[in-house]
Amino acid sequence: MSIFYNYFDYAQRRIKEINEDPETREKIMLYETRMLEREQAAGKAGYEQGMRHGVEQGKVDSTKIILENQMDNGSTLEQAADFVKNLKLISNKDLEKLIKIYK
Repeated sequence: MSIFYNYFDYAQRRIKEINEDPETREKIMLYETRMLEREQAAGKAGYEQGMRHGVEQGKVDSTKIILENQMDNGSTLEQAADFVKNLKLISNKDLEKLIKIYK
């Protein structure tokens, strides 16, 4: 236990020294501000990337539903695929991947 208290006391002393030195304190505050700015920028970038992925996934999910609805209403797979292709929700390459699921 005494080792813990030694480190704790040392940390407390260093914190006090830093807080009492305006120059060091300013450097730490600047560093913390920059770290916060980086964190916020990374969060924003991650949010935007997640939104793009979500929109793309939503288009794929919508395409699946439309294909299924078209086939449930009597269309062949080819007719349903042509219908969806004309909507241009997803790329032709992605549409081909979906069509393979239903074959």
